[in-house]
Amino acid sequence: MLVGALPEVLRGEPRLDQEIVDFLSKAKYDYFDMNTVQASAMRFRGEAYDDYIKHYFVGMAQFPTLVGHYNPAGNHLFAYSIKDKVIEWLDPKPVTYAVRGKSVAYEHQQADTEDFSSSIHVYSTSSQ
Repeated sequence: MLVGALPEVLRGEPRLDQEIVDFLSKAKYDYFDMNTVQASAMRFRGEAYDDYIKHYFVGMAQFPTLVGHYNPAGNHLFAYSIKDKVIEWLDPKPVTYAVRGKSVAYEHQQADTEDFSSSIHVYSTSSQ
C-alpha cells in the first residue's frame, strides 16, 4: 500500500500504484488494499484528509508532508481491517474462526488430546 495513493483514491483518480492494482486485478490475485479501507474510514469519520492522516499516522504535527508510519490508532485500524482477509486466506482456519462446526485443526487437536490424555497431567498450587 502506498499512503501517497490515498488522495487519488479519494478523488477517484488513477493512483500512484495504479499499475500494481491493475496487474493484481487482471491476474485475479486475491489481495488486500488498505487505501480503499482508509478511504472508507475517512468518509465514515467525516474528516478532512489532513485531520484523518494526523489521527492515524506518526509525526504529522512536526512533519506534515511525511506520511508513512502508523501510530497506535493506525496500527489498530490496519490490524482489524486485514484480520478477516488473512483468516480467509488460511487453510485450515484457526479454531476460533471455524465457519461451520469444527475446523480440521480442531479435529486433529481433539484426536491428539484423546491419544495422549493418559500422559496429560495438570498441576495446581491451589488446594482442593
